[in-house]
Amino acid sequence: MPSRIPPAIQQLTHWIRQQLLPAAYPRKRTPSASPLILVVAVMSITTLMGQRFYDQPALDVGRVSPSTIVAPESVSVEDSHSTEEKRKAARTGAVPVLRMDTTINQQIYQDLQRLLEQGDVVRQQLGPFPIVPLSLLIVTGKQIGRAHV
Repeated sequence: MPSRIPPAIQQLTHWIRQQLLPAAYPRKRTPSASPLILVVAVMSITTLMGQRFYDQPALDVGRVSPSTIVAPESVSVEDSHSTEEKRKAARTGAVPVLRMDTTINQQIYQDLQRLLEQGDVVRQQLGPFPIVPLSLLIVTGKQIGRAHV
C-alpha cells in the first residue's frame, strides 16, 4: 500500500524545494497588469490619502472659525507686505503739521529789523524825496518814449 502524505506536508515540501532550488521550479509567467488597474489603484490611493485635505473648513479673512484652534506656542509674525502698504497709505494721507519755532522767528525778526535800519540810513544819506529833480524825470521819460516810436 502506498503511503499517504497529507496535502499540507506536500505543499510545505513543494514550497521548500522552490526556495532551495529555484531553477528546478520555474515560475509561471503572469500577464502584466492592465493600465486600467493602475489608474484605479492610483485614484483609490489619492482619494484615501487626500480625504483629510478635502474636509478642511473654508476659512477666510474676517470669518469665524467653526472650531477652536489652539496654537502650541505664542508667536508674533509681522506681515511685512501689508505693513509697508499701510505705511505708504499713512504717509500719503497724513497732513503735515507745521510748528512754530520761536528761536527761528526771533532770528528772522532781528534780520528784518536790521535790513529796515540799513534802509533808513540810506534814505537819510540820500535826502528827502524826490532824489532826482522832477524836470529830469519828465524829460527823460519823453526822450525814451520818442526813441521807441
